[in-house]
Amino acid sequence: MLLIRLRVAKACVFGVHNQDNVSSWHFDGNMVSVFNTQVTGQKEWFLVSPDTPLHCYPFVNFAIMNGNDAKSLIHKRYAHFMLNEGDMLYIPPLWFHKVISKAPENISLNWIMTKKETTVCSKTLNRELEKYRLQEYLFKHRFAWVKRTSKMLM
Repeated sequence: MLLIRLRVAKACVFGVHNQDNVSSWHFDGNMVSVFNTQVTGQKEWFLVSPDTPLHCYPFVNFAIMNGNDAKSLIHKRYAHFMLNEGDMLYIPPLWFHKVISKAPENISLNWIMTKKETTVCSKTLNRELEKYRLQEYLFKHRFAWVKRTSKMLM
């Protein structure tokens, strides 16, 4: 059984990007769901399932890629498509994504929501939970220098 409840939008982000603007591979932290609407222009999207996560630097949500996406995505569960003017895309929590702006002017709106509850668990979610457990442990440590280290991981 899958139980997911979404809260109302926490934020609405308005984005304007020039042609050939490229985001790095990342997933949106804090278990957020995102609805992306392409107002004008066109963007190329790559989405990778959290069941087959990409390699990351420790404690961050950015993937380590060697620049050859086609080779890195072999045997991964992913989607590759174009988002055109007027299209809307749902980005589930913990899905890695990379976006390339294709038109001279690209305007998009992102509605960002948090989960209220979930029974879903993935490798990426387990990694995020371990990160929070470690941060909490370090933050409660008796030595001040260890507490300062926990703040650097956030």
